[in-house]
Amino acid sequence: MHMKNRRFNQGFIGTIVIILVAIVLLKFWFHFDIFTWFQKPEVKEFFGKIWSVITMIWNKYLKETFQQLLKFINEVIIKHF
Repeated sequence: MHMKNRRFNQGFIGTIVIILVAIVLLKFWFHFDIFTWFQKPEVKEFFGKIWSVITMIWNKYLKETFQQLLKFINEVIIKHF
């Protein structure tokens, strides 16, 4: 069990390192500024639409279930210890 978690952490950190290296390569080899790109109106609009869909899914389907799960954890698990 311990080794499985350790492999996951190494994979997660490796993924972050790869993303950072990719951003640096875009910046210096292709003269692409990712921060300026994120400030473009069409990119902001695109991610705004994605965020509104995520928010709608959270509010409509996940929020109530998550609140009930937290209530269950609070009542059953935490109060008994």
